[in-house]
Amino acid sequence: YGPAFDDNHRPFSVEISDGYIWVGSLGVNKGEIIGEHCINWTHYTTDNTSNNYNYQMPSDWVTGIYTQKLNTGIRIWTINWTETIGAHHLAYTDNYGQNWRREPYFSNDGSVRAVVYNLYSVDSNLNDGIDSEDNLYASTSKGLFKFESLNNWVKEDIANNDIFNEMGIFNENNPDFEVQALIIDQNKNFLIGTTFGLLVRDPSNQFYYPSY
Repeated sequence: YGPAFDDNHRPFSVEISDGYIWVGSLGVNKGEIIGEHCINWTHYTTDNTSNNYNYQMPSDWVTGIYTQKLNTGIRIWTINWTETIGAHHLAYTDNYGQNWRREPYFSNDGSVRAVVYNLYSVDSNLNDGIDSEDNLYASTSKGLFKFESLNNWVKEDIANNDIFNEMGIFNENNPDFEVQALIIDQNKNFLIGTTFGLLVRDPSNQFYYPSY
């Protein structure tokens, strides 16, 4: 019953939201919290989500699970590892796992073939005192992207030529440059973790490369 005997007992990611525990392992395990000592588990895999390619789990290796707040409720996103190195597939559900939708943008056959390291959601109107829909960002091996709609992500500017020169690279197309994490602070500064260090973009779209 240990991790050496069942791949589904090897959790790669955990998210707790709205009375549910979501665990990414060999597929997605959704735990409905019934009581203090009772959790009702449901297991979602490629085989049991759908026979339609566009509505099934992209793979059974789920390395990331993230929530995004929408006006209609909570969306659960997954990052799915595939055997072909160099790209990750994404999927999401808007009804607690009843149906899934494949997001192909960063996949092997997508518009931008990329490794997705992190998904980050944040209130679209930060600090206005109103609970609004979340914006969703993907930190990838090909840069920072913002989700607009299915198969439609917009690449974010994260530095200018002066910053890249300071880094010692021509631009972010350098094969060693990757975006691996993002946080947006209460002052709406983008704090972007890259393989070359921290980048900062302020609300006026000024860029900084802090030295420590």
